[in-house]
Amino acid sequence: MPLRRFSAREYLVDFVGTMASRPVYVRREWLSRERLDAFALDRTRVMATFAATHVPLYRDLYRAAGVDVAPRHAR
Repeated sequence: MPLRRFSAREYLVDFVGTMASRPVYVRREWLSRERLDAFALDRTRVMATFAATHVPLYRDLYRAAGVDVAPRHAR
């Protein structure tokens, strides 16, 4: 099945969203390796916590593996 073409409005919404988040990406581009690793680890923790609290499959898998994904406060 071929992909459909985006409308002008969809392109505009995508462009505006990209430009709105640009400052975050520009700053992150120049971070040190340690800061990038810390950011990646933090995002992974956020995703694991979300999965454990909202997705029954992951909640059961984490519980069976003995993994505690309780939310932690930012450092």
